Amino acid sequence: MPSPIFLVVELGDLDDWDWLDKLTKDILIAAKPRKKVRGRGKRRKPPYSKGELNKLIDDLVHPHARENPALWVLDSFCHAMVEQDPPQSVRKFIRYNLPRIIEDYLEK
Repeated sequence: MPSPIFLVVELGDLDDWDWLDKLTKDILIAAKPRKKVRGRGKRRKPPYSKGELNKLIDDLVHPHARENPALWVLDSFCHAMVEQDPPQSVRKFIRYNLPRIIEDYLEK
């Protein structure tokens, strides 16, 4: 591959800027990171624990759910996705969020 300076001099006489596109593509191809290979048997640790994810969901949804009670359903669905235990998620929805939804509905 010719040096970038040579490429600019060689293609600089063109009326359009195609040489710049070619140079940019060459730079991008050269700058691509290599794929890292992990050894077998090594498991990657998840970036967040279940508790941290649940806290994040609570912090994001609860302030807005007070204004829009339908978001309690979204809250339950997000927690169910984290927990991956449908029967327990249904029990928690009935215990925690359904009373809130009914209370908000009765207030209006």
